Amino acid sequence: MRVGIIGLGSIATKAYLPVVTSLAGVTPVLVSRSPGKLSGVGDARRIPDRFASVQEAIGSGLDAAMVHTSSQTHPEIVAALLRSGVPVLVDKPLATDYATARGLVSLADELGVSLMVGFNRRYAPAYREFADWPDRDVISLHKHRSQQPGSARDMVFDDFIHVIDTLRFLVPSGMADLVIDTNVDEHGRCRRLSVQFTGQGRLAVGVMSWTAGMSHEVLDVIGGGRRRQVTDLADIVDFAGQERVVRRDGWESASALRGFTAMCEDFLDAVAQGRRLDATDALLTHEACERVVQRAAADAERPHSI
Repeated sequence: MRVGIIGLGSIATKAYLPVVTSLAGVTPVLVSRSPGKLSGVGDARRIPDRFASVQEAIGSGLDAAMVHTSSQTHPEIVAALLRSGVPVLVDKPLATDYATARGLVSLADELGVSLMVGFNRRYAPAYREFADWPDRDVISLHKHRSQQPGSARDMVFDDFIHVIDTLRFLVPSGMADLVIDTNVDEHGRCRRLSVQFTGQGRLAVGVMSWTAGMSHEVLDVIGGGRRRQVTDLADIVDFAGQERVVRRDGWESASALRGFTAMCEDFLDAVAQGRRLDATDALLTHEACERVVQRAAADAERPHSI
């Protein structure tokens, strides 16, 4: 199976290539406009198939493709692959606005080609286990950064989207009761975002700040007389009568802990079996993100005290 790796930035080289190059029967095909990256990554990984454009790679014959380019380029690249009948796994977001994302999902449906958005946290072992907690009641996710505030659209679709999608995964909901709170300046730059909604009798709360002093992520799940916290997708603390700490396996790869291994395997298994993957559920996450962006824009227009 020839699999295009389109874009050779840090996420491709750190999370995806270690997985793809370890799978039997998979031949990676590198695609990048940067000659330096093509030669550097290709030589390091001993991958001979290298192309400077998506169209050249498609012409060489691709059975599937994984897209890791900048978010703004996703729609054009994904559309070209879909129109060529190539199943696609694309890093989040599918697009940086809901309307464009909806158009791509419709295109995939119309053509009958697989489209999957890379929400790796749905596959992270420590997070995925919560899906088997039938009594989960309160799910909160704090995902924080330390960086200069940016525009709401960039911050939401490139980062906060993980918070929304993980909560949607654990609390299936139409989000009719979605509550959004933003802390933005008059230029629309985000300092903090939060969402809250319910589904199937469960409560979901998500908070993200870009003024936290460090990158930090904590998922906290309560229900049925027990509570569990997962820090940075790996370390686990159980509270049930007494505190019990389970540290990450030092030998387990970051790709496995963060869900990339299982996600890539699921995508490539579907391709091998001829099973079509539908991105309709991922589209609901993009719709919620658009609602957050619109709320942030409205809040930015309100008078700000000095």
